[in-house]
Amino acid sequence: MNTNKQEKGDLSMLDLFRLEVETQTVILNKGLLALKAEPNSVSILEDLSRAINAIRGVARIVDLDVAINLAEIIKNYFECAYQKQLILDANSINILLNGVDIISSLSQQDENNLETWLLEKNQQIETVKNYIISLIGDEKIEPEIKIKDREKPTIQNPTSETQTLINPSMLDLFRLEVEAQANILNQGLLALESQPKSPKVLESLMRAAHSVKGAARIVAVD
Repeated sequence: MNTNKQEKGDLSMLDLFRLEVETQTVILNKGLLALKAEPNSVSILEDLSRAINAIRGVARIVDLDVAINLAEIIKNYFECAYQKQLILDANSINILLNGVDIISSLSQQDENNLETWLLEKNQQIETVKNYIISLIGDEKIEPEIKIKDREKPTIQNPTSETQTLINPSMLDLFRLEVEAQANILNQGLLALESQPKSPKVLESLMRAAHSVKGAARIVAVD
């Protein structure tokens, strides 16, 4: 374990949530834009479902109800599209992109500003949610947690007395982050075999490795 507090700074569970959202929103934005050209692509819809499911998972751990519910609704939309139960069009995709932007913006808020941000964005969030629900039908929406009085997550940085006892929730977040980045690393390394000098592939690999490094710092895994 690394005891250098300066290196860890103020990293917390919300920081790991932020890292995961940054990774998955890249996949979501890229995939949603690709759907405009290939609305029936099964592989794109599968990638989108995995990405939003990963966000839903980390949102559960940090207990962010807004992110949980919005991710659940978007996930249900992808599942309906996968099962050919609705028709994808440019307007619907733009609304989904708005939903992804909301989650991304949410992840950038610090703990002290979170409640204020939620109040300011409440109308926009509800508008996006209700629009997506209208497309797929209320009966197909099964949020796992309803909006309740928002409680700020209790965030504690590791101290010299607790460094050997890592919060299991932190390890769950770390595990999710490593799984997501390992997939990117594996795909990138395979791509390098045919494109050994590709700046795009190398940049993707560097970002993935950096994300794992950041997540490892948060849980103090040297």
